[in-house]
Amino acid sequence: MASFVGAAWGITEMIFLAPVLVRVAMEFGPAEVSSLMLGLLAGSTLARGSPLKGVATTVLGLMLGIVGTDLETGTERFTFGFTHLDDGVQLIALALGLFGIAEFMNGINQVASINMKYAKVRLRDLRPSKADLSKSLLPMLRGTLIGSLCSLIPGTGPTIASFVAYAAEKKVAKNPERFGAR
Repeated sequence: MASFVGAAWGITEMIFLAPVLVRVAMEFGPAEVSSLMLGLLAGSTLARGSPLKGVATTVLGLMLGIVGTDLETGTERFTFGFTHLDDGVQLIALALGLFGIAEFMNGINQVASINMKYAKVRLRDLRPSKADLSKSLLPMLRGTLIGSLCSLIPGTGPTIASFVAYAAEKKVAKNPERFGAR
């Protein structure tokens, strides 16, 4: 439900703000792009842990970000002849390759009993109740606002907005220990 509300708001927002955003983006020059890069670098050094690791992961992310076809010239950058890289490195495929397959390989030899409690689920069991909707109304609105603000930052996407909204809800929650629990 929240993803529907957020997506509907985002589409409506883009319909009305696209002309303004295009004008602002066309004004970006070398100074603005450099300041964005310095912002990324500053953010990476402020990350928890070693500043060197933060800078290294930022540089790795930027290097993965330049793979693909240049939008202005149509020149392929770092595709090495692979047509699958023409559109760049896909984040979902990368995440699945790094984490999903490793988790699958880790759990493939583990045997566990199957809980049949959820084997028979009806369609009406999947709909949120009125109590669920009333509890999730404010988080939906906050997540929509955070997603809208994150979309204004170049280079961010729905994944980053989801993590920021999750962190914000965890800070606002009366019982933050419930987050991530089953």
